Amino acid sequence: MRLFVAVNFNETVKKQIVQVQDMLREHSVKGNFTLQENIHLTLVFLGELPENKIDSIKKIISGVEFEPFQITFSHTGSFERDDGRLFWLGIEQCDELLNIQKKLVARLLESKFKIENRKFVPHLTLSRKTITKSTFNKQNLDIKSTVEKISLMKSERINNKLTYTEI
Repeated sequence: MRLFVAVNFNETVKKQIVQVQDMLREHSVKGNFTLQENIHLTLVFLGELPENKIDSIKKIISGVEFEPFQITFSHTGSFERDDGRLFWLGIEQCDELLNIQKKLVARLLESKFKIENRKFVPHLTLSRKTITKSTFNKQNLDIKSTVEKISLMKSERINNKLTYTEI
């Protein structure tokens, strides 16, 4: 199963994020937009793992304790890809989130899980394979969300639809 650890959001926050996606849609010729129900912020991508690893991952996640804190989505950006651009929603500097991600990675590595070796840049994917007809770069957004927990997520295709499910 394809697994990752993420921060999920309530419906109110997701609706605000979809409003930003709608603005991006207006500037786009085409794109593969993240479904509202799949909106999340990935902390660690684990990849394909057997089901028997789930309990140890859940134990690691539960060992990363923290007090609830707030993040603020404040701007958009994009990565250039061969098949179009990936647009994302970025957050203001948040040391609490960075510390949680570092602790999580350290504990997963201690338990011999393989983690991608690249710098963590917290962002939420708005769309993939996007071709725009005009410039899209929104700054000074103010979407706030309280982070109270982190979740182990499963990614799978159900009836040809990408579906993320909290485990």
